[in-house]
Amino acid sequence: MASSKLVYKDRFEKNSYALIELGTTELVEAFESSNDIVIKGLADDEAVLCTESKTFIVRQVNTSNSLILANKDPISDQHIVHDDISSTIELLPCVARLGRIDELLRDSSYSGHENEREIINNKTLYTYHDLLSVVQASEFELLDGLEARSAFQIDGYYRLFDRAYLYHLFDLLVTNATVHSYNFKEMSLKQAKLCITEEMNAVDQEDSIPDQVVIACINAFVANHVDINDENKVLAFDQAKICRFLGEWLLSNPRNKRWELNDFLEMWNKLGYDIFIPKLEYIDGLYIMHETKKLQHTEKYIQYFPISELSTDPPQRFASLFAEKPLWTSEEITPFLMDLAPKKKDREILLLKFARTHKQQNTMLYGSRIK
Repeated sequence: MASSKLVYKDRFEKNSYALIELGTTELVEAFESSNDIVIKGLADDEAVLCTESKTFIVRQVNTSNSLILANKDPISDQHIVHDDISSTIELLPCVARLGRIDELLRDSSYSGHENEREIINNKTLYTYHDLLSVVQASEFELLDGLEARSAFQIDGYYRLFDRAYLYHLFDLLVTNATVHSYNFKEMSLKQAKLCITEEMNAVDQEDSIPDQVVIACINAFVANHVDINDENKVLAFDQAKICRFLGEWLLSNPRNKRWELNDFLEMWNKLGYDIFIPKLEYIDGLYIMHETKKLQHTEKYIQYFPISELSTDPPQRFASLFAEKPLWTSEEITPFLMDLAPKKKDREILLLKFARTHKQQNTMLYGSRIK
């Protein structure tokens, strides 16, 4: 059997190449397609790779054996070594890091036409492509994240609503709908727009609320998004979205208040004008429940604790949860794991890895593994 020499190329540099392990069919298809594949991350970020629809953590895995990358030179009959590789790049599915949307857009929240000059002159504004370049998420995930936050565009820049201002618009909508005896199950887009804007129109300030703001407000509370030209379309108001918004608005005003549970439920119900009936499940992932025992009576208190402010890194997520409350029931902790592990089996794996079980009066509780 003929043999040939193995020769390192001139000006050989180790680690000139990297081997990427494509562990799923989806990744293979993404690399073989003509769609963009982007690696994202600022200086202090852990790098992620984004396909059109998914996000993956990029991690280097060292190997015990080196892999020689070479090709045969037909003239010299030698194998020319281009690299000596002792690691591979592993791509692991991860949660899109959408929290940066809130970080970037929070300072320029829309709170009314009268405040726009100060925002434009003093705050940084972001286009869609600006966000796409720095938010560690695929394009599909970014669009979903913007929609979930009721973000909208003004003059080409994405904006979030100031929560108090959005509550004001919602209050106008419900109050004036009641005045006009509009049925929420039969209300058209045109009627909803009128309810929000007529107070401004009455004082000749019809331009104070741009159309795109009115539409964004309405889309924040309906099941199916509507377009500005769908004036005769009957709106399908989403009770869960409305109650979640009202619940978060109440819990965060002031944000450090501990509400006695029954007082909170009573006030929350009033905010919905007895039209939108709240349920605690609507605010999963927004609150933490505390219990205080007085004699033979247990009092429950609810406090604002939004999942959006927690890290998407599992160790940090669990550290934050157990720092806030040492023991959690399965029902309490599950809403704070749904974004990390939508499937029950994956959540169970996370709990086994980061939590220790405790049995208390026939109830299984989860506590920190770190003593």
